[in-house]
Amino acid sequence: MNARISLIAAALVALLAACSTGPRPPLMSSLEAGGRYGYVDREVAPNRVEVRYTGPNRYGFGRYGRTSKTQTEATNQAYDFALWRAAQIAQSRNMRGFVVVDTRTDLRGRDEPGYYDGPFTGVDIGASRGSVGSGIGFGTGFGGVENDYSTLQATVTLTVDLRNDSTEKFYIADEVIAQARQTYPSAEVTPPN
Repeated sequence: MNARISLIAAALVALLAACSTGPRPPLMSSLEAGGRYGYVDREVAPNRVEVRYTGPNRYGFGRYGRTSKTQTEATNQAYDFALWRAAQIAQSRNMRGFVVVDTRTDLRGRDEPGYYDGPFTGVDIGASRGSVGSGIGFGTGFGGVENDYSTLQATVTLTVDLRNDSTEKFYIADEVIAQARQTYPSAEVTPPN
């Protein structure tokens, strides 16, 4: 009984500690502010910028939690946010837009063993031939069940040339930002804890 109380007390302390860390930064934040997700950019030549966006971890249950749909969604979101950051940089330099000259994608995932130690109930009905007696049993208690989960994180790195015009695949900064804000309306807002 004391072990159960100690476990509950430890869980409450951990929960309170997690709450005191403050709100998470918006998705459209620098990696420095976001900690585990966000953008980093650096100039590699005049009007050529490398933008990297690392998306937030995505979680799924079971060994197959990393589905191709989940992988595609994570990669697309990281790509969209890298484009968004490139558009912000173009605007800050009074450039109309940019051309993507190189794209790299890194998709990392891992499967973690999990263990659910929660309440369960059970019913057992038994009878015996050749002996006297039969019975019905009911029980409740705590027990463990394996429950694997997967973690997935996408990083997209774009190298872009900032330009005012182009005949190549040209991204207009204002349009990229408007589309990103429409697709991810809460990305610039600090999410609730």
